[in-house]
Amino acid sequence: MIPPLSEGLSFVIPCFNPGHYLREAVDSLRAQPHAFPYEVLIVDDRSDDSHTLHTLSACADLPGVRVRRLAARGGHHAARNVGLRHARFGYVMQLDADDRLATDPELLADGSFPDRAVEILRADPTVAFVHTMSRMFGDFDGLTISSCPCPEELVLRKHQVPTSIVHRHADALVGGLYEPRVVK
Repeated sequence: MIPPLSEGLSFVIPCFNPGHYLREAVDSLRAQPHAFPYEVLIVDDRSDDSHTLHTLSACADLPGVRVRRLAARGGHHAARNVGLRHARFGYVMQLDADDRLATDPELLADGSFPDRAVEILRADPTVAFVHTMSRMFGDFDGLTISSCPCPEELVLRKHQVPTSIVHRHADALVGGLYEPRVVK
C-alpha cells in the first residue's frame, strides 16, 4: 500500500472488458480543469478483449495515468479495493469504466465537480462524501437514480451510493473497503 499524499485526487477505475468506453472515461477525467494534483488509476480485472487490452496499453502511456492488472480475476469490488490500496492521494473518486465526467465548457465555468467536492470535504470534516448528478448515455439518455439526494438513511439502510462520489481516502481504508463477495 502506498501512503497517500494529503492534497490531490485519485480517480480509480476498475474495469473488465470495457472496450472503447474506458478511453472516453479517462479522456473525460484528463479534460477537467484540475486545481489539485491528480492521478487516474485503472485496475484491470484480467480483461481478455483485444480492444480493451489495446486501450489499456494506450492509457498506460498517458501522463498521470497508471494501470494495474490483477493477477487473477477477482470481480468489480476486488478491483476497487486494489485501487483504493494503491491510490496516491488523500481524496478518491471511483468511476466505472463506462462513466465519464462532463467536459462542456459552460458546466466547467465554476470549476470541475471533483475539485469542488474536494473543497467541500476539506472545509467540513463532518461531510463523508460528495456526489453529483448522473446522466446515462448510449441506449438510454437521461438522469439516473443516483441523481437523487443521497441522505444518510439511504446509504445506511439501502446501501445505495452512486459510484461517482468523492471521499477521503483514509475513510475508505478505515471503513473496510468494498465487500468483494457482492456481485453488484
